[in-house]
Amino acid sequence: MRLIILKLFEIERELYNARLRLINWIFEEISIQPVNKKNEIKEKGKKLPLNL
Repeated sequence: MRLIILKLFEIERELYNARLRLINWIFEEISIQPVNKKNEIKEKGKKLPLNL
């Protein structure tokens, strides 16, 4: 039972880290865009569901 819990925790940690890497990558990509493109991306991003 303990091994199953540890394995699940490891999977959850990997998913969390992957999400953080994705968010960091998106932030970096947005930061290098021109101002008018940033605003367009932000507006489209506001329409996305939060539970991705």
